[in-house]
Amino acid sequence: MKSVLVFTLTALFAMSAHAVPVTIDPDTGASGFFDFDGTIGSTQTNPADGWAISVDSDSLIDISVTDCCVAGDAFALMMDGAVTPWDDVDLTGSNNFVGQVDDLFLSAGTHAFDFQVTESCCTAGSADYSFSEVTEATATVPEPGAMALLVLGLVGLTLYRYRRT
Repeated sequence: MKSVLVFTLTALFAMSAHAVPVTIDPDTGASGFFDFDGTIGSTQTNPADGWAISVDSDSLIDISVTDCCVAGDAFALMMDGAVTPWDDVDLTGSNNFVGQVDDLFLSAGTHAFDFQVTESCCTAGSADYSFSEVTEATATVPEPGAMALLVLGLVGLTLYRYRRT
């Protein structure tokens, strides 16, 4: 019995822990808080490997982050390793950073997200995040009425030019 216990404990402690991104469910989204160490240019420390989402078709998602507790911090949204600009940046009454991007386009496949510290007030801290559920991206199709107006306009221009000559 002791040897089984020793073997089990040895195997448990010998395993390497690999950090993996937190998976976002496309149907429900995700929200919570993350920690950061306050070093400019660093990404969040918890979860260390950020977030990941997989979508089957072209989709849209809303993302927001709100700094907690001490004013003076700011963040960049990183998608697949590249900075994605915020649609709206706001400093609330307490001057805490609030960043939001609406209808961020996601092509079919897997995408990784991180929040990078761009301004730090002093030390480590935390912030709230929110990823919405995804919606399918649809291409806009001209309405039949608009197409009919365009055709009538072209016919009118043709007749006008024909009569002038």
